[in-house]
Amino acid sequence: MPKAGPEVTLFISCIVQEFLEAAEQVKNLKSKPNDTEMLELYGLYKQATVGDVNTGTERIIHLITALISF
Repeated sequence: MPKAGPEVTLFISCIVQEFLEAAEQVKNLKSKPNDTEMLELYGLYKQATVGDVNTGTERIIHLITALISF
């Protein structure tokens, strides 16, 4: 398997950093999300951390967008 180039490594590193920052922001929300929002956040978190790898980066970007919008 070929190694990823430095651009890919940097991109992945940036995505991971954004994910970690968004996850921290969720921990510090001013008000608790309702049950539906919590379920969506949990589902997105689980999919991004242990879900199918073959879903591509769309899921991570959607997760980050969802977490930041709260």
